[in-house]
Amino acid sequence: MQQSRDIAAEMLNRIRRITIILNPAAGRGQARRQRDELESFMGRAVRNLHDIVSWKIVETTAQGSATQLAREAVAAGVQ
Repeated sequence: MQQSRDIAAEMLNRIRRITIILNPAAGRGQARRQRDELESFMGRAVRNLHDIVSWKIVETTAQGSATQLAREAVAAGVQ
């Protein structure tokens, strides 16, 4: 049983977490308009790595929110 836990823990340690912080107002709104393209690109980039890479896009909502989003990502294990 301990060996199974060790293997599970090792697998979780190998998972790479990616958080993309997107400012939707950047580039006069261009960033918001290109979000779908970014999601598609990321999906293709990690297609064969879906079992070891997880990713998400979070959007800023106000001045300073990127800092808070980055802190939350780090707290969630994003490196």
